[in-house]
Amino acid sequence: MLGTAYISTRTVGAGARFATAALVLLLLLLSRASADGGPLADGNSELDAGKFEAAIEDFDKVLSDNPSSLKAHEGLAWAYYGSRDFAKAAEEADRRLALAPDDRGWHADWATIVRDAPGREEEALSTVRRWADEAPSDQAAQVLLGRMLGDTGDLVGARRLLNALLASAPDNVDALRALAAIERFDQHYPDARALLKRAAALQPHDEGLQRELADATRDAKAFRAAQAQPTITLSLAVILFGVVAGQASRTAARMRAYLLAGTTALVAAALGWLYFVPLG
Repeated sequence: MLGTAYISTRTVGAGARFATAALVLLLLLLSRASADGGPLADGNSELDAGKFEAAIEDFDKVLSDNPSSLKAHEGLAWAYYGSRDFAKAAEEADRRLALAPDDRGWHADWATIVRDAPGREEEALSTVRRWADEAPSDQAAQVLLGRMLGDTGDLVGARRLLNALLASAPDNVDALRALAAIERFDQHYPDARALLKRAAALQPHDEGLQRELADATRDAKAFRAAQAQPTITLSLAVILFGVVAGQASRTAARMRAYLLAGTTALVAAALGWLYFVPLG
C-alpha cells in the first residue's frame, strides 16, 4: 500500500496509506461509468472532482429514499474518506459490507477505509486474515492479506504469503504487484523491477502497471548510481593522493603510473557497470 525516495523507516505511516488509498479511489472513479441519473450520478461526479461535502449531501439524498443502495453507501464511504473523516468513512464501509457481506469486490475497499479509522487497524487486519483463512483457495483474499500485512509492517509475513501464492499461481498479476510494492518499500529495487517486468509481460496494455515499472526502473538506476558513487569518489581521491605524494618521491613517475592505471581501471569498471550492464 510506496514512492521514489529512499525510505529508512520499516513501517508504513498513515499519510502513505492515505495517498495509496486516494490513488485507489481515483482509479475506481475513472473506471466507473454510471448510467444512473439524479443525486447518485451527481454524487459520483462531485466525488470525482474532490467536492466531498457536496457528494456527501447527494449520497445522503439517495439513501433517504433507498437505504439499501450499495452504490450510495460506497460513494458516501469514499466521500467521508476523501474529507479525512475516517471514523464516519468506516461506519459507511461497515454498512456497505453488512448489506452484501459476500461481495469480495468490496472487501479490499472496506479494509483500505477501515484500517485508517481510529483504533481499527488491528480489527481490519484480523478481519482480512479471517477472510483469507475461510477461503484458502481465493487468490484475491490471499493477495489482500499480503497487502495488509505489508501495510502494517509485517514484511516477512507478507513476503512469505505472497511468495507461496506465486509458487502455485505464478501468473497472478495482483500478487506480483503487491510483492513488488513491498520490495520497493524495503529498498530492494532490482527485485521490485523484476516482479513488475513479469507482471507487465502478462498485461502489456495496463498503463498503470507500465508506470509502476517505469518508477521501479528509475529507483533501481538511482540505487545503482548511489552504490557506484563511493567507488568512483574513492578512486579519484587515490589518484589525487598519488599525484601529491609522488611529487615528493624519487620514484614519482612509476608510482603515479601504477596508481593511475589501477584507479582508472576501478573507475572504468564502476562506470561500465553503471551505464552498460543491464539492470536485469
